[in-house]
Amino acid sequence: MSIVSLAVIGKGHDEPLYIEDFSGHNNNLDLEEKLFGFPRYFCSSHYQFIMQSALDVLKNTSSYGAEFSMPERNESMWKGYLCSVDEIMVYGYVTTTGLRILVGIENASFSYNSNNAQEKREANLFAFTRSIHGAYIEYLLNPLNQRNQKIHSPAFQNKVKSFLNIFNESNQALGIY
Repeated sequence: MSIVSLAVIGKGHDEPLYIEDFSGHNNNLDLEEKLFGFPRYFCSSHYQFIMQSALDVLKNTSSYGAEFSMPERNESMWKGYLCSVDEIMVYGYVTTTGLRILVGIENASFSYNSNNAQEKREANLFAFTRSIHGAYIEYLLNPLNQRNQKIHSPAFQNKVKSFLNIFNESNQALGIY
């Protein structure tokens, strides 16, 4: 199990502040994507579609909708499994300020009947999304960065990649693929 895409979506609109795919397929973006500016997000339109689909599921299945009720505690921030599209499973996290973090992972090779493996996967993903949330807070602490604006920070990008490496290494050590 490895993370193939990540989206950070701000409150009030459904446009990603940060979106990236880590599958390695983003190097072969076609002409249409180049013309419409998708490469600045470093994410193929396929993964953008998956993240947008998961965002729709999040809106329709959670207590948040047009009025957006805020989560009260850490446990309620974790939305867990949202949907599967192709071979990608998407999990969600909503902060008390309305920031939404969506993580797409490859379908795992372990048995879905194993509750222990499912709990480990969810615990690791929850820790990963909390780390991304913390990195976003640090990003906002810079007075030159504005809230609900696209993230073009090399420091934020490096933290995401660092958290991604930690996540992938911990899953390999636990035997979760």
